[in-house]
Amino acid sequence: MERRLALILVADIVGYSRLMEADEAGTFRRVKGHLAECVEPLIQSHSGRIVKHMGDGLLAEFASVVDGVRAAVEIQKAMAARELVVDPATQIAYRIGINLGDVIVENGDLFGDGVNVAARLEQLAEPGGICISGAAYDQMKGNVPVQYEPLGKTTVKNISEPVRAYRVIIDGLVRVPAAPKRKIWGIFVAATAIVLAAAIGAFIWFQGRGDEQPSNLRIAVLPFASDARDPARRYFADGIAEDVTTELSRIDGVTIAGQSVAAQLKEAGAARQEAATALGVDRLLEGSVRRAGDHVRITVKLTHAQTDGQIWTERFDRELQDVFVVQDEIADLVAKEVAGVIGGVAPLMPRVHTPNVDAYDAYVYGRARRIPPTPKNLAEALGSFERAISIDPLFAGGYSGVAYIHLLRYESPSTSDADAQGLLEKAAALAEKAVALDADFGPAWAALADVRFRRRDFDGALLAIRKAVDLAPSDSLMRASYGRLLSYAGEPDLGANEVKAAMRMSPDSLPMLFFLGGALRAAEKFEDAIAALTEHRKRLGGRLLPAPTAQLIATYIQAGQSDAGKRLAAELLQAYPNYTIAVANRHAFLDAAEQAAFLDALRQAGVPG
Repeated sequence: MERRLALILVADIVGYSRLMEADEAGTFRRVKGHLAECVEPLIQSHSGRIVKHMGDGLLAEFASVVDGVRAAVEIQKAMAARELVVDPATQIAYRIGINLGDVIVENGDLFGDGVNVAARLEQLAEPGGICISGAAYDQMKGNVPVQYEPLGKTTVKNISEPVRAYRVIIDGLVRVPAAPKRKIWGIFVAATAIVLAAAIGAFIWFQGRGDEQPSNLRIAVLPFASDARDPARRYFADGIAEDVTTELSRIDGVTIAGQSVAAQLKEAGAARQEAATALGVDRLLEGSVRRAGDHVRITVKLTHAQTDGQIWTERFDRELQDVFVVQDEIADLVAKEVAGVIGGVAPLMPRVHTPNVDAYDAYVYGRARRIPPTPKNLAEALGSFERAISIDPLFAGGYSGVAYIHLLRYESPSTSDADAQGLLEKAAALAEKAVALDADFGPAWAALADVRFRRRDFDGALLAIRKAVDLAPSDSLMRASYGRLLSYAGEPDLGANEVKAAMRMSPDSLPMLFFLGGALRAAEKFEDAIAALTEHRKRLGGRLLPAPTAQLIATYIQAGQSDAGKRLAAELLQAYPNYTIAVANRHAFLDAAEQAAFLDALRQAGVPG
């Protein structure tokens, strides 16, 4: 029998049964997201090991007391930030108990009083709080920047001797019973940077003993093959794969691996099984799309990722208009596979609206053409989105797409202040219409979030973008947009971490480097911001785009590299003579001082008022 001294962390969700009763599918999806994107990555980044999941809680082990307490503090800060925009009545909060003690090790699991004490201390913690034992406190006091409130010796269930306990007081962390109407993000001013080191594709394993089943399946959706000879016409197959991915990510019991994981598996070739094992992928979904006139053939195959054994393969020969029925059927087949492995799965929600396939075709083409936002690309994307509206006026995609183009033009230096305001109003009306037509369409909420942000309604923007991410958790650009909005709302460290997580899902996405650079500049991590923004320009082939260039100019000035900032400002003004401080002011910050610092840096570089 092996024994060792270990730092034990026990975490449990407050009122989990009540939350599940109120919204079973939504609560499950949010808890899954918090674990994959926040809790598990933070434990791992502090050299911790998740021993097992226990219903709505978990047991973790650390070799260092300092690492364990730091992980707990950062988990609680991150959870408070992620849940603050949620209705207080349905917020998810963990209690955490920590103990340093002797444990018994068997088959990777931990037992003994060391574990039991941590579990009892967790029950003493307040929602969103941390309670540590005296043994842990004695080893790490002064090594973590937090304060402690002694609770004295406390009698806990099934432990013969009273336990000396301390409540951890985390500076800058406030859990409010009701979110105030304005500036709710200001409560995190004193928060330290949090390392969120995983993408939404991270997965949840059941680390228990014996024949316990996994809590979900991690599925990688590989890019669908296309019969289109012209690479520019691959957008239709890409759009179908993206939409299937979105549908799958909304199934309880499924975690979708990020796009970067799918790309690695696609390139692995003969070594794909080994790569799948290393990346923790359980299933692979791959397919192909062939179009011929008004007909489409979609072939899909689901396999065991680590053995390449086929589970099922299906071929759908349909009228082109039936492509959405096929997407739903694919998702339903996967849901049945999940149910067979982990038990009951909530039924898929029906679509609010099934669009005309020609409208959908126009929408996915516009979506593919809008990045990078050159005038030519924007004009082409706008025409495609408007065509989608004319073909199917009930499809939310066309409206959200046109709103997005108006917002990009709103930021353009060639747009006057009067015209900019008109574009913003048009974008607002279109985004609101898209949400009204289909409240389950993630891009509609993302467009509405961008509108609210530019109107300086930060609370409303954050609520809308979180809704978008919840509806399309596999969409890396939405996740990155959430990070961007956090940085403008006064939380640049949290924002940068969200963008980094999105970049792990889709490393080649150009907008994300821009979002990351802006967040790092606002966090005063100037060297890192310069690296991200210069890499963004490099990937654009040296092309100057106004918004990211302005961020780089401001970063140079704030970093004390005034010559570089002035040279770049001269280049920007040569390319865009109409760029002014008034144009830069269309980027809104919640903190007036941050807004002033950004604009003042541009003035110092020579940008005219």
